[in-house]
Amino acid sequence: MSLTLRYWGVRGSIATPGPATLRYGGNTPCVEVTHAGGRLVLDAGTGLRPLGEASRANGGLADPLDVLVTHAHADHLLGLPFLTALDVTGAQVTVHVAAHVLDAVRAAALALASPPLFPVPLFERPARVTFAPLPADGTPVTIAGLRVRAIEALHPGGAAGFRLEDPASGRAAVYLPDNELAAAEGECGRRRALLDAIAGASLLIHDATYLPSELPNHRGWGHSTYAEAVRLAADAEVPRLTLFHHHPERDDAALDRLSTLAQAMGRAARGAPEVVMASEGLVQTL
Repeated sequence: MSLTLRYWGVRGSIATPGPATLRYGGNTPCVEVTHAGGRLVLDAGTGLRPLGEASRANGGLADPLDVLVTHAHADHLLGLPFLTALDVTGAQVTVHVAAHVLDAVRAAALALASPPLFPVPLFERPARVTFAPLPADGTPVTIAGLRVRAIEALHPGGAAGFRLEDPASGRAAVYLPDNELAAAEGECGRRRALLDAIAGASLLIHDATYLPSELPNHRGWGHSTYAEAVRLAADAEVPRLTLFHHHPERDDAALDRLSTLAQAMGRAARGAPEVVMASEGLVQTL
């Protein structure tokens, strides 16, 4: 038994198509997670559209789809109106959201996927769309055969991350795409809770929007640096770290340089976590 993760969108804030971002990709957050018992999707950024097109090609459009959304910001929802499965009669799409941000996510999704921003209201599409709350206190819920726990993230307006665990193998991945680690540095309780939520995971996918030199001008914006993410993985003794939510102004060459720095830091850190830069098309198996 194993978990397989495929990255369909890795960019933060806004999609960045173009020749300078071809290798890492320009779509906003969307990660597909599959295992022997089913499939779910993390976030509904613009990467959700090509994921849906791939499902069409594979004949899986009518299969039930579970989408876990972290928060209400547009870069994590812009793909939802363009999900091909929404136009399939009888298809079931369930959007799972941590309870403390459910109302905000539902309102934002309806606004983006309905007039005047989109021609057909979300609930008038042929598929059946429902929004379901996840316990904000981290109580596990089974979704698509995986144990899912919400993790409170530090991000303006409220956000969550998710811990996904395969009950058969015990392997787990943690997804925290928008999380300001600096905001937890002075709060031992928050840092400890975060470490506890990550402990024992095989993989951490974490926000790495900023360089350390950029952070002082962006405190309170809800994002972290690659260096903070590496330290978190080392402190939590997680063997693999994927850096995610790339800054929209960073092209492929800039991300190559950042990758070199982060990998060197990982090799020197306690436990030497393997550090990978997320890119569209990347597949990781746990």
